[in-house]
Amino acid sequence: LTDHHGRVRFAYGFDAEQTARVWYRGGDDANWTLLLDEAREHRRMLPLAFNRNESKVYFSCAGTHGVGGICLWDIATGTFSTLWSGTVSGVEDLMLSFDDDDIVAIRSMPDRAATTLIDKNAPEAKLLVGLMQQFPGDDVHIESSTPDGKAVFRVSGDTDPGQFFLYDEATHKATLLFARRPWIKPAQMAPMAPI
Repeated sequence: LTDHHGRVRFAYGFDAEQTARVWYRGGDDANWTLLLDEAREHRRMLPLAFNRNESKVYFSCAGTHGVGGICLWDIATGTFSTLWSGTVSGVEDLMLSFDDDDIVAIRSMPDRAATTLIDKNAPEAKLLVGLMQQFPGDDVHIESSTPDGKAVFRVSGDTDPGQFFLYDEATHKATLLFARRPWIKPAQMAPMAPI
């Protein structure tokens, strides 16, 4: 895993028994140190991304319920804390900021798609909340974005296989790009419910 300046700071691998080991170094000239050894600690945690100011690192972890979570490792103190913990399912996806320098939301699938905001004040989080309000009951997922405020997002639900839109921050407008299966009429579909 590289930091925001392209320096390789984490490396991990699996041995013949499929147990993970994670190594860390403070910079290009620093020595590698073993940070986590699943065989010794009986927990699997893998680095995912640095936060914006590179003071903390997001890790996949078991969470407090053992089904999946996101933990934060504080580089200065060397301590882990649980940021998010699934109750019946783990992490499905992570939503990055438009500049890819931080995680702003966690997606999970406890029964229907769910989004948990990490930074409610981030512009991307505010955009996501606004889009979710425009499409109540549907799953809104930002598929890709650019640093200048453009984003492709998908809206789908139990009766709609999905439509893709282009959002432009400069105009605050969303334009329909295409429907995933345009021949399906959502109003004619039977609703689906989780079991």
